[in-house]
Amino acid sequence: MSRRADIRDLMIRAASRPLNVLPAAAIAGIGLAFSWWLLVPVALGIYAVSAYLTVTDSAEARRLIERRRGAALPSEGARSPEESFAHPEIQRLYEEASREAALLREALGVCPVPLDDVATELVGLEHDLTRLCQKAQTIWNYLESVDEPLLRGRLVEARRRAAGDHQGDDLAQSLSRACEALEQQLERAGSLRDMRERIESDIHALSANLGAIRGDVVRVAVSSEDDAAERVRGQVGSVRQQLTALVSILQQRETEAAEAPLAS
Repeated sequence: MSRRADIRDLMIRAASRPLNVLPAAAIAGIGLAFSWWLLVPVALGIYAVSAYLTVTDSAEARRLIERRRGAALPSEGARSPEESFAHPEIQRLYEEASREAALLREALGVCPVPLDDVATELVGLEHDLTRLCQKAQTIWNYLESVDEPLLRGRLVEARRRAAGDHQGDDLAQSLSRACEALEQQLERAGSLRDMRERIESDIHALSANLGAIRGDVVRVAVSSEDDAAERVRGQVGSVRQQLTALVSILQQRETEAAEAPLAS
């Protein structure tokens, strides 16, 4: 789910939450019933304050995100359980980004300026990182199972035999199908190899971005600059959007890999 959709639903929740609406409505009703008109703006003020407190409540944001995803996310105050991936390169990339996320969480914990919304975004980002590495594991495993030099050799041989002058119709069709299947598998492998390189690059960039955000959190803690706090919020949201987009692309690539014909 996108960050924009999360924020939209949180605002709807704040506007319609019974604990926000009913007290203000009761006060306004009393004012209208007894012509105590001053109670009406008081009721509106209470409603506005209640809605604002809901929007800025990190626990409420967490409950909303959990409902949207259909699965509970780890607690904001605790470190996420360590994931373990069979491929050492995936594990190394995951640990690199997770280490930066943990350091950022520590910086948020000691920052005197409330940045609960940033902590909530960080939880979502770590969730997306885990999904990304799970998808990446599938790509790494696929590429390691494909012997591209062997497939290229078979393709050359199949093309040579298909070009012969004395092939029967059945054999010619069989060789043509073999060539097509080999070409498609090599194409898929090349596409997934490019995706693997992009994943490595993006996770390295993610780690660097988290480190930069942590630096801004330290600046906020030292100077309490409002603009610095807003910049931190924007950076975390932007990084998470990029990661979520990459996970979506991986889902598409995974489908393509599953549909690729396997040459034997």
